[in-house]
Amino acid sequence: MGQPLPILADQPRTIERTILQAGFDSSPEGMALTERGVICYANAVFAKLVGRRNPADVQGKSLADAGERASERHECNCALAPRDES
Repeated sequence: MGQPLPILADQPRTIERTILQAGFDSSPEGMALTERGVICYANAVFAKLVGRRNPADVQGKSLADAGERASERHECNCALAPRDES
């Protein structure tokens, strides 16, 4: 999983919420904001990565649980799975 954004905690200037949210929501990368391991906000790509239909479905859930489900469904793991050649 990714790294926290230190600019959100340590930045003395105000960050325009709508600009940050637009970038977050339109990112091609799956991203989630968490507090104490609980997902507060996620983009649509993150929701899809963990097998959910929309970001609201992951809000309030444990990031550890979401990551576990993602590793089971991620296409990279599917490609590495042994194939039945019988």
